[in-house]
Amino acid sequence: MSTQRTHDVPGDPVSTETDVLAKGAAMLQDLSPVKAICAYFHGIHAYASDNKRHVGSHHYCHIVNEDIRQCVVYDGNKPNSRLIGVEYLISAKLWETLAPDEKKLWHSHVFEVKSGMLIMPGPNAVPRAIWEKAELKEVEQIIGMYGKTWVAPRQQMWLGIRETSRWLGREASKQELSIDVDDRYHLWQVDRGDPLPLGKPELMLSFTPDSKVDVEKVLEERDKEFNVDHKYLAEMRKDIPTPDINTESCADGNWLHD
Repeated sequence: MSTQRTHDVPGDPVSTETDVLAKGAAMLQDLSPVKAICAYFHGIHAYASDNKRHVGSHHYCHIVNEDIRQCVVYDGNKPNSRLIGVEYLISAKLWETLAPDEKKLWHSHVFEVKSGMLIMPGPNAVPRAIWEKAELKEVEQIIGMYGKTWVAPRQQMWLGIRETSRWLGREASKQELSIDVDDRYHLWQVDRGDPLPLGKPELMLSFTPDSKVDVEKVLEERDKEFNVDHKYLAEMRKDIPTPDINTESCADGNWLHD
């Protein structure tokens, strides 16, 4: 049988046998970690190694506790969407406990929240006015958290000296250049058309006021997709207290060093 593509991915269509086995397993097995996912956000991530590249990111998140959230990130919100990343979110309290070099891998969410870039797509059955109040409460919690997002294959990878040194703000050591991502994330770069998860790990950034990208154009395209207005959301969120962010100490500093 010749290989066919589903959602631009190489491979044969799912057979009846595989479909029956999958549905049976879903009914009978304990899928508690997946069922713990309780929130859906959409944001836009830029690549730390090339911040002119960005990709729409659909986050499905699980609240571990008041200080930690973990999200699986897809390129869409359909059953055949591709898993492209994983993001961990931690409170500022936990971020402050990290070593300086580790802090530089975590981005803030202030601009994403205040600009209306980060949204929580709502169900059509819920009146928009009611949903907006719930969304506002959610982003009030997110604004003070730091996120760490990677897209990468699941294996030991050798990071480029240029990219790693850029993240750290200094020349990286040999030990720092070798990063074991086996217990972290294993995803793929769909924005450049990769048919499979390929290449080295990629640290992702959030946008900031220093972003070298036409953010308004990016958000206009996103607004059309979700039928939202980022300027209206920004106005709604203007009174959310803005936490102090030391840009140079976190991944946001990447935008300052092009």
